[in-house]
Amino acid sequence: MKLSDVRMAALFLVSICVLGFEIEVMRVFAVGSWSNFGSMVISIALLGFGVAGTLLTFLGGSVRKNPDGWLAVSAFSLGPAMAVAHTLAQHIPFNPVLIVSDPSQLWWIGAYYLIYGIPFFAGGLFVGVSFTAFSSRMHRLYFWNMLGSGIGGLAILGLMFIFPPDFLIYPLVGLAAIPALLSCVRWSQQDNRPRVQRVEAVITLAIAGMSYALLLSFGQLSVSDFKPVSYAERFPDSRQVYSYFSPLGEIRVLESSYFHFAPGLSDTASISLARMPRNAFLGLYVDGDGPVGVMRRLSPQEEGYIDFLPMSAPYLLLNHPRVLLLRLGGGAGIFTALHKGAREVWVVEPDPDLVHMSGDVPYFRSFSGRILTILA
Repeated sequence: MKLSDVRMAALFLVSICVLGFEIEVMRVFAVGSWSNFGSMVISIALLGFGVAGTLLTFLGGSVRKNPDGWLAVSAFSLGPAMAVAHTLAQHIPFNPVLIVSDPSQLWWIGAYYLIYGIPFFAGGLFVGVSFTAFSSRMHRLYFWNMLGSGIGGLAILGLMFIFPPDFLIYPLVGLAAIPALLSCVRWSQQDNRPRVQRVEAVITLAIAGMSYALLLSFGQLSVSDFKPVSYAERFPDSRQVYSYFSPLGEIRVLESSYFHFAPGLSDTASISLARMPRNAFLGLYVDGDGPVGVMRRLSPQEEGYIDFLPMSAPYLLLNHPRVLLLRLGGGAGIFTALHKGAREVWVVEPDPDLVHMSGDVPYFRSFSGRILTILA
């Protein structure tokens, strides 16, 4: 293998890591904070790339004299920088609820830019040095850089089916160690062929190990105390009964006697009903937001409760209608339609994870009385 092929392979892998890390940060923001702040990562990445490009503008001569050294430094720092950035970001006390009343929150946003910008600076520096030092192969550089970025975006989506959001950083740090090892390859004047610098390779592996130790010890994803799921976790009898993750979001379902869902319940319900449903709902959270009330199949003695909900009003106008429900939700709309004698019930739900949970997971099939099976 030619040394240029090794450098192209390293560029390809760095491009995968940088794009994957960008999307990973978005997911971390969505779960730990709020998804709208995840869009900041685009400007953070551009900031890191911009600083790297500015540095190379002033130090272009030094880069051309020693490209291998610059590539090695930037490749060695990419993995540890991602691990450190992820870890430090979990300890930033940013609270978007106070962003209007507390000016210090703006400083914490600035801290995100500084911390998360360092890995993008390292990745941008590697790409920039490659373009500067090997400009005669620009067509190949662009090909491997763009291909790596595209595969990085697809790969991180695939990893979201395998790893929960707080573990997505682990495969990226491991992958970043490979271009660092490839950067340990130098041209030997004695043998007139590429050779691995063993000391640098050992140091690279040691740094990767320390990065994983840091993540395991201090890199647990921190969820804001102001996210709805944080409140539910504080209920005395709160218990998680289900969790699932995919690119569509992290689903968590909690059980607690404190969950009550009766939107618009008539005031006359308490005096008209001999028995109100108890423990009739679970709390469904997607990326920590919610809850959506997952309703169990009510007994005949409890179904009268549905008549006092506003969603029952349309059924006073129509007898045995055909019903179309946009979104499955927690199933309350289906139970209402069936209780009011709907002839047909059609449900449109774009989230296959929610359909899988409601129709295929034994716990929920039992909890809801196999409601989706009845509809089918």
